[in-house]
Amino acid sequence: MNSSSLAAWTCSLVLLAGQGLEADQMPSALNYREVRGVLLSNLVGVTEAELDAAAARGLIEQLAGRVTLLTNGVAAQPEEHGPTIAKTALFGASTAYVRLSRVDEDAAAGLAAALKELGATSRVEGLVLDLRFASGTNYAAAARVAGQFIADEVPLLSLGAEAFRAPGSAQPFTRPVMVLVNRRTSGAAEALAEVFRQNEVALLLGGRTAGTAGVFEEFPLSTGQRLRVVTATVKLRDGAEVPPGGVEPDITVTVPLAEERAFLENPFAAARSPNASGRPARLTEADLVRMRRERRETPTPVPAETATAAEAPVVADPVLVRALDLLKGIALVRLPRRL
Repeated sequence: MNSSSLAAWTCSLVLLAGQGLEADQMPSALNYREVRGVLLSNLVGVTEAELDAAAARGLIEQLAGRVTLLTNGVAAQPEEHGPTIAKTALFGASTAYVRLSRVDEDAAAGLAAALKELGATSRVEGLVLDLRFASGTNYAAAARVAGQFIADEVPLLSLGAEAFRAPGSAQPFTRPVMVLVNRRTSGAAEALAEVFRQNEVALLLGGRTAGTAGVFEEFPLSTGQRLRVVTATVKLRDGAEVPPGGVEPDITVTVPLAEERAFLENPFAAARSPNASGRPARLTEADLVRMRRERRETPTPVPAETATAAEAPVVADPVLVRALDLLKGIALVRLPRRL
């Protein structure tokens, strides 16, 4: 779509929004300059500056994910500091958990080392790769991470004119993989998630990603604001772009960001607290899973004298619980039948 037709479509959105028309019902062959001239000459109560401002806002809104208006008080999301491999763990003695804080030059080697270390003490039968809040701008590194799960040397993604391939692995990780994402999964991390899905390596769970895969540049405006514009897009091997509106997970599990942050630190801590009226907060999905596992219909307080320190902790993170349950179900299906 060229600039004139895009501006025309945006103008039609502004004009027809009050009529309740959907975007796919809007006329698409309007001439922007013609419409603008008619409005300037005949529309009562709208100045030229107001009309141009409305058109500019419409352009930015319709290009969300590709264009962002930044003010002096709004800075780009800072990259997370700390180690690339933020956390590793074993769940149920055979499910590996690895959290990446960002996709960078150390990501592939760090993931390989983490899986080797986890596999040294237990046979790993599945992997949860946590990309929630993960960022990164190194798309070559994303291809190298994904390449550890793909046996063949195949194209994975491209950034502008630069293409990145899976190097081909003699011993790829072939166990089931669940990838966790949320709306703070950005840049190379969300491209990695989409590469996993396109190559049938993993299922994606959680929330839609940030929609910031690509190369962005900022351009100053006369108002003191800045336009952040994508100048190169990330495409997959089939030529499709990593969705500018964000990668949609295969299974959506909605959790408030503040709770997800807390779960990253301690996945066993239930996010339950009394509300303002003193009544217990509503049960979360994690509560229902725990109750089902314990085979009781309602939660029953355990007397302090009967509680033991030996009780195994129960995962409360709803997204992680769903991933672990899916991996457990896959493992059960794979078991040989007993005659």
